[in-house]
Amino acid sequence: MELRLLSYDDVIRFHEDAMASSDQVSSGVRDEYSLRSVVGSVEQWAVSYQEPAPAHFECAARYAARLAEAQAFVDGNKRTAAAAIAFLAEHGYYADEAQAELLLCSMLWLLGANIIDESHLLKTFELLFDR
Repeated sequence: MELRLLSYDDVIRFHEDAMASSDQVSSGVRDEYSLRSVVGSVEQWAVSYQEPAPAHFECAARYAARLAEAQAFVDGNKRTAAAAIAFLAEHGYYADEAQAELLLCSMLWLLGANIIDESHLLKTFELLFDR
């Protein structure tokens, strides 16, 4: 399956969906430049990646880590990083959504505390998701 990267608008939509699913209204983007930078940096990384193309799990881990680190939204940054779950679903990967979101939220907290790094997210996605 071809790799379809997330656009800025995709991430905004995932943020709004994540906030709505937790019965909250989005307070919007805190830093548009940071958000555009995340989207652009993942795209640049994927395009410049050596053959073979990066795996879906690698892209998902990068999206999750970069979105959580950027803190581009006023609130819901970790929930928005769950866009990685939607990214994987769009590429044909599935997991128990509630379990995946709970685990990812915990992992992103650990990432923010510098206890784990992106490689741990990658391994988690590989173990959690099936096709």
